[in-house]
Amino acid sequence: MDKIIVPAITMILVALVSSYLNKSIKKRVRSSLGGNFELKLHKLYWYMGISFISLGCVGFLAAGLTIKDGNEWVIGSAFLILFGGLGYISAIWYVNHSVHFNSNRIEAISVYKKGVSMNWSDITSIKFNPLTGLLIFTNAHGKKIKAHQHLVGLGELLRMIAVQTPWNVDDLKLPFKYPKHD
Repeated sequence: MDKIIVPAITMILVALVSSYLNKSIKKRVRSSLGGNFELKLHKLYWYMGISFISLGCVGFLAAGLTIKDGNEWVIGSAFLILFGGLGYISAIWYVNHSVHFNSNRIEAISVYKKGVSMNWSDITSIKFNPLTGLLIFTNAHGKKIKAHQHLVGLGELLRMIAVQTPWNVDDLKLPFKYPKHD
């Protein structure tokens, strides 16, 4: 029975968090006076990141305080690397990744703080990668812009794709519902 409960709870939690994050896609974001939009990841990425980093540190410290035969440091280090590492990745995604766009251009700042921009008219391909959750824009020179599926207000970007490019957003096979029209 215990072998079923933990995976079931995990699946339910993942489904609830995913559903909650997908609701932020529909959230309307306002453009600035110049018609520019800025999309950022949901704040839940920051909170989960800090929580996992804290969990990793607590596990490391707890293992260090209960030293009996020396293996606790190995377990504590593994705990810190696993949870702290995942938390760091989540927090850095929240802090660094953003997408800026208007009726002429789109620009993305990656998790590594690398900015890439291109005109809408230069885009030769738009694809969605369901494994990474990234919407990938490519131009003729192979330059790529990546936008994460959990950007708050992603629906605004999808509307701009429909207006500024020849691609049909429905053909991207996105795993969530998005607002099509006002």
